[in-house]
Amino acid sequence: MSGARPLGSLLVRDGTVADLPAVMTIENDSFTDPWSEQAYRDTLESDQAAMHVAVDATGTIIGHVVTYFAADEAELATIAVAASARRTGVGRGLLGHVLTTCRTRGCRQLFLEVRESNTVAQGMYVAAGFVAVGRRRAYYSTPTEDAVLMLREIAPTESPEAPTAGS
Repeated sequence: MSGARPLGSLLVRDGTVADLPAVMTIENDSFTDPWSEQAYRDTLESDQAAMHVAVDATGTIIGHVVTYFAADEAELATIAVAASARRTGVGRGLLGHVLTTCRTRGCRQLFLEVRESNTVAQGMYVAAGFVAVGRRRAYYSTPTEDAVLMLREIAPTESPEAPTAGS
């Protein structure tokens, strides 16, 4: 368990089975083809996956993210923010937490797919250093739509003893 990490007034912590009702509400409100509760339960039981939730100052879950890990790569599998908290930095906070988790786990690359029409999310990803590297035709259903495949290279965290560039 990676524990809780405050990000301003936002707290990002490991997700639990007890969080699933709130996660499913956000999931069903956010996507036309949402994940099932069983998919989230499977994620929570996997050593190769992590689910984190964003909690506001009142203790309400206002977002969640799932990341899968394989060797030195990771995939941001899903990220969603409650409608009432969108465009307030919650998505950026969750994404930053994922990047920190990836560095901790030794990941060198983080991939994701995003709907071609979801330009708001694509803008957030580009601002976080992701680049479009491909397309998956008819990847999404309800409605059928292409996915833009995006990649973020992750620099390894340098140890205090490691020399820095230019030194």
